[in-house]
Amino acid sequence: MTPRLAITAPRVVRAAVGVLAAVILLGTFLPWVRTGSRSRTSYGMMSLIDRLDFAPGGAAERAVRWWPMVPMLCVLTMVAAWWPRPRLAGLGGLMIVLYVGGVAAALGRAPITVLIGRQLVLPAAAILLIASIGCLVLRPGRPIRRAASTPA
Repeated sequence: MTPRLAITAPRVVRAAVGVLAAVILLGTFLPWVRTGSRSRTSYGMMSLIDRLDFAPGGAAERAVRWWPMVPMLCVLTMVAAWWPRPRLAGLGGLMIVLYVGGVAAALGRAPITVLIGRQLVLPAAAILLIASIGCLVLRPGRPIRRAASTPA
């Protein structure tokens, strides 16, 4: 018989970080905005922002320039969650929340039609924030056990 892994709170939180990072990664490749008759992913949207000089200089321009690094950040966070590296997974998750969640939240204020990608990423980032904090706070502990049923 093969040994079963005990279900612990830190493992559940790490799994949540990994799954949510994957959801956010998927969301970045889905359509985020509609411009005219075209739907644009977050990557197409970033090139549009650059061409329109929407973010000239400063932190916003750097955010636009570094946007193609989002998939690598998501994958590194998933790997850290898969391997038992909770601190790395938590820090990666927080970076995703601040960067991708921040861009998705800021996009909500723009006078354009937002599509499924942004609508998927925003709530996933909010939940990822909680899971990432859990990764940073929780220590490996005892397995989660179900309450013993008492006979009636």
